[in-house]
Amino acid sequence: MGPTGSEKSNFINKLVGCGGESNTGKPISPTQGIREFILDVSRDKRYVFVDTPEFVNAPQSDQDVLRRVVDWLRNKYLQHVEITGVIYTHPTTDNRMPTSVRENLANFSELCAENAAQPVRLVTTRCDEVNDAGKVPSWISLLEGGLWKPPIVADARHEQFVNTQSSALNIVNGLVGQDAQLTSEEVRGADMQLNEISVTGTWISSIPQWFSSWFSTRSSL
Repeated sequence: MGPTGSEKSNFINKLVGCGGESNTGKPISPTQGIREFILDVSRDKRYVFVDTPEFVNAPQSDQDVLRRVVDWLRNKYLQHVEITGVIYTHPTTDNRMPTSVRENLANFSELCAENAAQPVRLVTTRCDEVNDAGKVPSWISLLEGGLWKPPIVADARHEQFVNTQSSALNIVNGLVGQDAQLTSEEVRGADMQLNEISVTGTWISSIPQWFSSWFSTRSSL
């Protein structure tokens, strides 16, 4: 999850190996729904990545999105599994961090109740677009000591996404156990489903034809 312009969808695209031509990179509006990426690596090893609508830093809108996303998660998954972790993206091109970040993370955990995600990763993105790259470390230190401090104390930590699959995998593997580490080879060989669902739980569309064709041949790329 993350605010507008934080490239959270791009994070998943890089993770699963989607090309830039895909429609999966387009932002998801609060009325459009969520994207559910399911990777079946083996009979007993499945990963589900949920791409939520973008936050717009409007309290009521953000809370409505969170509530409906959690309702969908609870109905489909939370009766059987726990959420492994939450990745919250923020662009380094924006040196502001609204207090809604803390509120959104806290409300998400509260809505998930006993299934709340324990580990949280506050992931900075778009580092290559910063005019003065030398200022990035000091800016991140300022965030960790200030606006990010409460969630970091609550078992969250900062990670930097450098727009590569290996970077995305490192962040994901830092959230899962040693027996659930995901490799690029497993991603290429996995059976994959991509679904778009409205935040009210209504199915919108299944995996697009272009994606199905791409995924069936990607191992030879």
